[in-house]
Amino acid sequence: MIRQTIVQILGQVPELGEKLARLASVHEDSLSYQVALEALAELAVSCLSVPNADPTAGLRCANAVELVAVQPSQEAWEAVAFCFLEKVGTEGLIWLAPALGPATMAILEHLADGIAYASTPYYRP
Repeated sequence: MIRQTIVQILGQVPELGEKLARLASVHEDSLSYQVALEALAELAVSCLSVPNADPTAGLRCANAVELVAVQPSQEAWEAVAFCFLEKVGTEGLIWLAPALGPATMAILEHLADGIAYASTPYYRP
């Protein structure tokens, strides 16, 4: 399931392809949600620093994160929370907020409320 989701992430954000390929070789072809979302967070933050960045980048990053956020897995929730949302920071969240999907927003709300992930149910639309 992780591999399929990462392929879908690449469909949303093809510019991650080269970086994820390098990371796959480092991780012996076993990419996790954490690795993929850390790379996506780096891309999102870099888009913020480029004055003429692709205006669709925020939406595509948000759509890619949502692909992981809807997975029925504690690992997926934690990766969204700690490998993406926390890494993009306040400025990144302000930029991405209008595009974040409902599952990602639910995770963000749990983070804002300080709820421990061990006790939170998975998001179910």
